[in-house]
Amino acid sequence: MLKHVLIAVAALLLVAPVMAQDEVGTLTFTANGEDFIRQGFVSKDGWDISFSNVTVNVSQVRAYQTSPSYNPDEGELVRSDEMVGLPGSFVIDLAEGDEDAAPLTVATLEDVPAGFYNALAWTVAPPMDGDMAGTALQIAGTAT
Repeated sequence: MLKHVLIAVAALLLVAPVMAQDEVGTLTFTANGEDFIRQGFVSKDGWDISFSNVTVNVSQVRAYQTSPSYNPDEGELVRSDEMVGLPGSFVIDLAEGDEDAAPLTVATLEDVPAGFYNALAWTVAPPMDGDMAGTALQIAGTAT
């Protein structure tokens, strides 16, 4: 179960690319808990599992333009032509919205260098204050 949630966290942020050279544009970071968090699922042993909240704290969010393209199987960025980072941390409830909801907007940056952002990095860590202080990931739901 936790493995499935961590997979969703790993697929957490998507980047909408900006597509013009020597210009600036807008870069939008979104989060998506995917269908099994918003709609629930039935486990292999017959449990009907649903989530009321799947809250995660992400920080140090960075988008890269890499050359050559980033290969996740190799584990490291080969070369980054451009990097844009989000300041601060973001508490996101991946279960927010209805079953058909679009990904959640985490942040939008204006006037970023244009190009194709093809790699993303972030840290999941507990915030120092607020409702989630000391906890990086909170899962609440029911299983029947």
